[in-house]
Amino acid sequence: RHFVLVAALVANYFASSFLLPSNTRPTSSGITKQNLATKEIDNAVDLSGDNGVVRSIIKEGDGKVISPGDIALVEYTGSVIDNGMIFSQGDQYRCTLEDGTMISGWDIGLGGMKVGDEAVITCTSKYAYGSDGVEPIIPPNADVQFKIKVLEYEGNIMNPSTFADAYPLTPRTPDAIRKAFDKKKQMKALNAEELEGTDKLKKWLESIYIFGLFESLDGIAAPWYLRPAITFPLMFGICGAAFYCVLFLNGISTDRKKLEMSDVDVVLNAIDYAIGHLKG
Repeated sequence: RHFVLVAALVANYFASSFLLPSNTRPTSSGITKQNLATKEIDNAVDLSGDNGVVRSIIKEGDGKVISPGDIALVEYTGSVIDNGMIFSQGDQYRCTLEDGTMISGWDIGLGGMKVGDEAVITCTSKYAYGSDGVEPIIPPNADVQFKIKVLEYEGNIMNPSTFADAYPLTPRTPDAIRKAFDKKKQMKALNAEELEGTDKLKKWLESIYIFGLFESLDGIAAPWYLRPAITFPLMFGICGAAFYCVLFLNGISTDRKKLEMSDVDVVLNAIDYAIGHLKG
């Protein structure tokens, strides 16, 4: 009986080692083809020529083909293949193809996709984050996978053919302007709802143009005595106090008879009044 059990275990080991389906055997990069894409394995395409970047189309679109320099709005999820950990995702992520800000596997995989396409793109570490990784999120030599859906094409800023292409994010049509305005209102309302008490008051004060006129564009905070939110109200307070003092010392009068006096007389009267007020 023990002999039969051992024989069964050995047979199962050899079957799992040598009789695996071809689509689950390791590729030349060490990634099983089953891991390269979760759907539509049959249409997986080796884009890099060395199985380093493989793309599998899940759903095909019919929009413009994304080419170098194009600005694309995408929905994506990035994960580590070995442990399935999601390290990045976005619903409305805007990127420019081949502008140098993304890993090479992203540019290779996204290039050639059409607006409306949904695809799974798998990158070996050579085309992803290399031998260093991004610890502790992405281990060294980790292969990664992106599920990408191309939502919109927003122009080409690197190779503009028109003035609109040079500034593709500027709304130009009535529909685009209306959408941008509605989105701005929604974001403003959402931010207002999340704030309470002093935070809400602070946000309102910051929204006043004069308080934010000289705010830093690089995010570096100035000393407290140079912050517009403090210095502008302080200046207004000083000017108001000075005006009140001048008015209190009769430097300003609505009496027409006193207006007939010369400026010197007004100053002398103000000084005499102040001296008498101090003595009293």
